[in-house]
Amino acid sequence: MRAVSRVREVLLLFSVNVGLDDAVAQGYLERMLSIPGRREEIRRELTDLEESGGPWIDLLANEDYDVDDPESEEEARAIVLDIFKEALGDLGQPR
Repeated sequence: MRAVSRVREVLLLFSVNVGLDDAVAQGYLERMLSIPGRREEIRRELTDLEESGGPWIDLLANEDYDVDDPESEEEARAIVLDIFKEALGDLGQPR
């Protein structure tokens, strides 16, 4: 699996530690995606995560930030994909 540094960069915006409203964080996400090549990088990282099966929970709760506290990989996957859905479209098929 490739590194997921761009995905983590975005998820940090949604961290409870940062404290941004979801709408404000989505606005920052849109600005990040306007950087040339960034949209494709993030889409590629998310595709790699889908193909490898994760780890999804670590993307949401780790030593650097805490976005949510999912009970399963499936729940974590759904949360991550939902964050990116508005900006990137439907990336994953329901499992």
